[in-house]
Amino acid sequence: MFVKVYQYQIQPDRIDEYLEIQKKSAEIYASYIDFQSFCINSNQEKSKWIEISKYKNENEYRKSIDLINENTEIKQLFEKFSSLLINGETELVEEDYIMKFSFNDT
Repeated sequence: MFVKVYQYQIQPDRIDEYLEIQKKSAEIYASYIDFQSFCINSNQEKSKWIEISKYKNENEYRKSIDLINENTEIKQLFEKFSSLLINGETELVEEDYIMKFSFNDT
């Protein structure tokens, strides 16, 4: 499996907006590609978030992401998301991984 990991900091008073953006974005992504995604929030630092998304493989992700990024609504949602980041203190950190093993595999 191919895994994307994003780290960022969201303004604490705008969490509801952030979650709504994530929900809408997931709906759009699901119309292009099969994936699983979840967002986790730090207990120690309430503004810190990590988003983890799993895809069947990297090739499928790469083919689909170009189409997704052309979607007008995704562009608008990303602009709204960017406005929620804590200005000057953080940026969006993006990393790629390959899942080698999962404890939930049967």
